[in-house]
Amino acid sequence: MVPKTDRTDGQWWPRDATCLPVTSAEVDEITSFVLPDAPNVPRETLQSADKRLLLAGYTITSEAIAAELVAAAERGVDVVVLFEASPVGGTPAPTEDVLETLENGNVEVRVIGGEGARYRYHHPKYAIADDQILVTSENWKPAGVGGQSSRGWGVRLEDEALAADLARVFRADFEGWDTTRATAYRANTSFVDGENHAVSSARPAFLTTHEPKTVPVESAELLVAPDNADHRLQDLLAAANSEILVVQPSIAADVSLLEATIDAARRGVDVRILLGSAWYNDRENEALVDDLERLGADDDIPLEVRLVEDTDRFEKIHAKGIVIDREVAVVGSANWNTNSLENNREVLVALHGEQVANYYATVFEADWSGDAWRFPIGITVPVIIALALAALVGRRYVRFGDPPSNPR
Repeated sequence: MVPKTDRTDGQWWPRDATCLPVTSAEVDEITSFVLPDAPNVPRETLQSADKRLLLAGYTITSEAIAAELVAAAERGVDVVVLFEASPVGGTPAPTEDVLETLENGNVEVRVIGGEGARYRYHHPKYAIADDQILVTSENWKPAGVGGQSSRGWGVRLEDEALAADLARVFRADFEGWDTTRATAYRANTSFVDGENHAVSSARPAFLTTHEPKTVPVESAELLVAPDNADHRLQDLLAAANSEILVVQPSIAADVSLLEATIDAARRGVDVRILLGSAWYNDRENEALVDDLERLGADDDIPLEVRLVEDTDRFEKIHAKGIVIDREVAVVGSANWNTNSLENNREVLVALHGEQVANYYATVFEADWSGDAWRFPIGITVPVIIALALAALVGRRYVRFGDPPSNPR
């Protein structure tokens, strides 16, 4: 039975869905990181929990993450997990073993979704470890937080108030009528085994170009979709004075945030947009690049768009990030399409401060220009040749990626 809906502030909301404002707090410092460079940061965050550990995701297939959750439960931490019941393409086969591991380890797990569910997809990727918040663009799988494939952005911060606000979101989602306990879900779900869910058993030899960095910030804002993220992001883009940097796997041509970004370019803000070039979205992204390049040339506005070049530093773009005026950085799970912003549960953090904005801008610049590897001192020519050959062989025979329609 599809629940009735409420209408709040001119918008229809599913019954029992949250309708939350943006919350913010003054935060002294945060740890900024990117993947695949720093898979240790998510794991260390889980390892640090003493009292509570809440983990939310779209998919969870990493046995390493499952082991950390079980280890936390064994040391007396209250561990609770929530993920999407019906991901596009089906629930990945490795999820079944992960669920069994968590159940045997006394970790409480539910899935959210089904007919008439409050959200089209439960798509956030975050964890709350005591008063620490970890928010990323990456799924809890080897190719994501495990550092085996994707370029992703992430942030870790500690603040009691923001952690309480995000925990309130988690509990509202976890305790809803549209959730199912893991035991029943595992018994009634057909898990999908296919090449799109296959990953290497060992982490590829991506060089760590960008180390995690703890930097001071002025403040942090917690944004959630569909409640408030779209409007707040439009406001941030509208306030840009000099520069907007955007990285996304793909962008829908009619999404509100792209319109706000183009409006910024029309008033003279330098805009650069970096898109993915994975097999499942390269054609639509190429078409968007052509359209936006034509728009930029016809209207003579400072708008540049490109697809990421082949690189040996990651397999594909999966980050969903924004840097504005080198003063604000946005990190989170929301793709730039209407479904993500208006129908999905998404979680993002807007970080205010020059140092944190410059951290992500530096990553963006390197990915934009396709900087080559910078080999550490002491690596010999034969080693360089061997690495190059290995990369060529790997690129020829190994392909990572999600299904074309996956919200990722």
